[in-house]
Formats: sequence, C-alpha cells, structure tokens
Amino acid sequence: MGRPRALTAVVQPVTRAALGRKRSVLGSLIAAWPTVAGEDIARRTVPDKVTLSGAGGGQGVLVLRVASADALSIEYAVPELRERINAHYGYQAVSRIKLVQSALPGRLQPPAAAGQPPAPVALEPSLVAALATVADDDLRQSLAALGQAISAREAMEDR
Repeated sequence: MGRPRALTAVVQPVTRAALGRKRSVLGSLIAAWPTVAGEDIARRTVPDKVTLSGAGGGQGVLVLRVASADALSIEYAVPELRERINAHYGYQAVSRIKLVQSALPGRLQPPAAAGQPPAPVALEPSLVAALATVADDDLRQSLAALGQAISAREAMEDR
C-alpha cells in the first residue's frame, strides 16, 4: 500500500483538467462551503466568483451572493469568513469579500421529498473523461457530484 496523499493532490488535477483553473478554485470553495463558512452562513450565501491576483495572492476578491435580508448580519461576519477562506486555501488568497444582494439560487424551489436526491444533471464529456482516470470510487463519486452541482448552478443562472 502506498503512502497516503492529501486529497487536494488528487482533486486539483482532475478538477483543473475538467473545469479549468478559474472554475476549479471556485469549485473547491463551493464544495467545501458549508465547512468553510459554517452551516448558518452557508445556508444564507452562495460563493459566486473568486478572482485571485498574481502568483503571490493576497489581493483576491470573493464575490458572495447574499439575500438582502441577510446582508447586514453577513457583513459583520466578513472578517472571520475571510480568515476561514484563507485557511481553506492555505495562504492569504482573499483580501476582500464583496457582498452582492440578490436572490439565492434554489431558494424559491420546493424542497425535495425526503430521501429523494435532486434530479441529476448530465456531466460534460470532458468531466466524464477526467473522472475515468480516478481510481478511488468514493472520490470519483464526490467529484461527479461536484461537477453536477456546478453544472446545475450554471443552468440555473442561464434561466
């Protein structure tokens, strides 16, 4: 049995190949958002865009969607949230969080029936090909779910 590897060592090459660098940065944050932001903030916000600057970082901006009713309380949480995001990336990646007040995707849809997952979104062929190279079944399923979540989000924004 080989030496254990960090999950990011396996996930980043696959997501970067399938989604491109910009989307893999946002994708990793979306996938970990409830853990990074905490359940309460994650329920009331959606990471919309991450702009990282230069190789050294430190000047990145996270655009965060928030419902108008929650904007003030989220604004108070921004300093701690910025620290948590930078800890997630492992370096000072985000120096500013820009709040954009808008309706959050999925808020107006009725909740799925208990025990029934949402309808799956078809995966792009490039993602399917990239996932075929992942040997670990659990990791492959998690990456597929991430790809579906991103595709569903993009489809919702196109409406």
